[in-house]
Amino acid sequence: MSTAVKKQRRTFTLSSESVKLLAEIGRETHAASKSSVLDEILLEKRRERELARNEAAITAYYDGLTKAQATENEAWAKIAESQFPLE
Repeated sequence: MSTAVKKQRRTFTLSSESVKLLAEIGRETHAASKSSVLDEILLEKRRERELARNEAAITAYYDGLTKAQATENEAWAKIAESQFPLE
């Protein structure tokens, strides 16, 4: 089974500073091409956005707990901590 990702050819206009940065990163990482550098940058940005969304969802969940729910979570946390002795 092939794990190759289907790629699409696109043309973008970039500032000279951006092109220089792509070339610099490409040299530092020994990337196969500037396109692969740009693709990696975009994938990393996607991961950052997903992480931020997940963190926001977790924060919203805990911020939305009632006082009773928060107290119950704290009690469960203490029970869990007691199951892992300090070394």
